[in-house]
Amino acid sequence: MNGWAEDLLDRLTKPKKQELVVAVKLCLRDVGIRDYVQGMDGWNKVVHAIQKGGLALLPQLTGPELARLNASLVGDGECLYILSELITGSYNKQGVFGLDRRDGGLKLNGHFIDFGWNPESVVVGGLPQVSSA
Repeated sequence: MNGWAEDLLDRLTKPKKQELVVAVKLCLRDVGIRDYVQGMDGWNKVVHAIQKGGLALLPQLTGPELARLNASLVGDGECLYILSELITGSYNKQGVFGLDRRDGGLKLNGHFIDFGWNPESVVVGGLPQVSSA
């Protein structure tokens, strides 16, 4: 895990209850992102695109949980961005977690939204929660 990811994790509060979240892996081009986007406007376009595609943002701690429980989601040489609620990290920058697999190992990174997103970015979003009444 790199320093940015540690910094993001340090700012999170563990929820009082656990919940099951179904995650879906895709490329941003699959939900209509056609150009490179960055900053808050870019992030809003990404969120709008995944919601229009029927997905939702994941809880903030999903990145570390995916790293721990679902390492098979990330192929060798692949970087996977976790579309969670934004987390404020170093210098008050906002970001989400990224998972990288290099040389057989899995690494948790911070991905600040200022760095941007492109149509080929591989991401994980969640299926919307359905409440049972």
